[in-house]
Amino acid sequence: MKNNDNIPQFVNSDSFMADKNYVKWLSDLKKRFHIAQLKAAVKVNTEMLKFYWSLGEDICEKQKQYKWGANFMKRLSLDLRAEFPKAEGFSVVNLYYIKRWFVFYSSHTNFFYQAGKKLQDVENST
Repeated sequence: MKNNDNIPQFVNSDSFMADKNYVKWLSDLKKRFHIAQLKAAVKVNTEMLKFYWSLGEDICEKQKQYKWGANFMKRLSLDLRAEFPKAEGFSVVNLYYIKRWFVFYSSHTNFFYQAGKKLQDVENST
């Protein structure tokens, strides 16, 4: 994005003469596009937080229910990385962090899935 949004960048200006109304409209379109991009990024981050939260919860529940043993996290990591080779975050260490994140916050706070706002709200004990 150029530093000066008031100067429109045209692909071919030979056949079109931009007036003030067009320049203002183009500037508005640019702003709306950037806002839409930011909203999309927030939505993606929100959905990923929901996924990691549910993954942490699943890991805890499955380990208690099935007692799959010490190599469970390693196997899960290998399977997820094989299925999603371009995705990051499925290393064994990250899976342990996801589990720890879920355990810590699920036992101490209410969790909000809205990125950009509070991720936790301590429960009022009174």
